[in-house]
Amino acid sequence: MNKCPHKSILTSLCALYAIALASWFGLEAATGDRLWWVAFLSDLALALMLPLPVPLLLALWRRRWAALAVLVIPILLGLWLFGAQFLPGRACAPQPGEHPIGAMTLNVLYTNRDFAALASAIRTANPDVVGLQEVTPKIIAGLVAELATEYPYYAVALPPSGSGVLLLSRHPITSSAPFALPPRQAALHAEVQVQGAPLHVLVAHLVPSRKFSGPLIDQPATQRAFVATRAGEVTAIEHEVRTIDGPLLLLCDCNMSDTGPAHARMRTFLRDSFAEVGWGLGLTQLQSGWLPVQRIDYVWFAGNLVPLTAATRPAPGTDHRLVLTQFVRR
Repeated sequence: MNKCPHKSILTSLCALYAIALASWFGLEAATGDRLWWVAFLSDLALALMLPLPVPLLLALWRRRWAALAVLVIPILLGLWLFGAQFLPGRACAPQPGEHPIGAMTLNVLYTNRDFAALASAIRTANPDVVGLQEVTPKIIAGLVAELATEYPYYAVALPPSGSGVLLLSRHPITSSAPFALPPRQAALHAEVQVQGAPLHVLVAHLVPSRKFSGPLIDQPATQRAFVATRAGEVTAIEHEVRTIDGPLLLLCDCNMSDTGPAHARMRTFLRDSFAEVGWGLGLTQLQSGWLPVQRIDYVWFAGNLVPLTAATRPAPGTDHRLVLTQFVRR
């Protein structure tokens, strides 16, 4: 009797999908960002996993055990990449006598003019320090005026062209200055007195994620140039971080996914608060203003800070969700 062709097709498609994912993962582990197309796929790892439920449900429905066996590979890979984010009990409470430090980051979108709504979202979140990206002189003036009572201290880094970054603080800012972060140059480093001790706060905005545009023949050179630019940005941040002796926060629209090689390199000198105590995927980039597609906004930390909670929330007038975290010193 001949085998059912549909059975063979489903098993073959599942095998191809599993082999493709395993090949990408192996190459990513071996090459990092040295192969631009592997780095590109690594940034899209979540999208690569999205098709998995379809063949999995079909194989279960049709009782195709060979197909299910093959799908063990992408299932394990998905658990390796994202499984820890869904474990219960990741957040924790402060110990008696500890006073949490709240930190928030948000790309406000340079066309945003709803200053009252933005100020209300910040008040509701109630952080101690707020890092905002993609601010313009109008946005800075509007938010500083709206939040003058709650956040009387602020620092700004505005590059010669384009938008910049803004730090709002409940606590005195004892020093602040831009730091070199080419090519966008939207970065500042401030020292804030929080609970009677210094806390270094960096706010940064990296170049947007790579997009395929222009002739296809030009893509290898274009994507290699992007990989080099992103590596240079990470190097610049690392250089600034290495100059700091003490606890620090980096409030960043990093425009990088948490599965790519740039994120892996960032984690060699900083810690990702959402990855440690957040729950779920924590997607912050919104497609068409409503559909979350990637986690690209971060509250990084180092030093004697211990994260308690990390979560994302909607924000008005922007294509990003805000990230809100709490820390204690230990």
